[in-house]
Amino acid sequence: MQKNVRESLVPLVLHMSDETESVAKASQEALYVAAKVLKWKWLSHHPQAHEIWRTAECLLEHDRSRAEKYARQSMAYLQHAQVSVRVAAVRFIGLAARYLKDSSKDTLQEISDALHRLGGGEEEPEVLSLVYQSIYILISIQTRTRQRRTL
Repeated sequence: MQKNVRESLVPLVLHMSDETESVAKASQEALYVAAKVLKWKWLSHHPQAHEIWRTAECLLEHDRSRAEKYARQSMAYLQHAQVSVRVAAVRFIGLAARYLKDSSKDTLQEISDALHRLGGGEEEPEVLSLVYQSIYILISIQTRTRQRRTL
């Protein structure tokens, strides 16, 4: 059961940004219940929409070993019809990237490629800005990883 709950965390965080208020509210409530099932003390209150990024950062900090999996889950939302959810997905990937220092070159490239594809067809300035910021973060990680390997 906990595995299924963990797999629902990223979609719930991303849908906290849903433009449909009832979906955003249901995601907040479900995330709170998921935290109770997982016995997470750090999410001891109902997350609010304005706390989405603090919630996402805490999730990544608490579950560092799953950052790559969470980033991959977010990639599925890069093509979402709602701009707010695409923004949330890109922002989540950018946050998760800080925890991907030990990921393989192929994984980092796959995530970067997905962001490049989105950037090539995206018209929303907010999404584009976040796409390029996230790509920059990934490039920085790849560069540092290469430098560490050559030392």
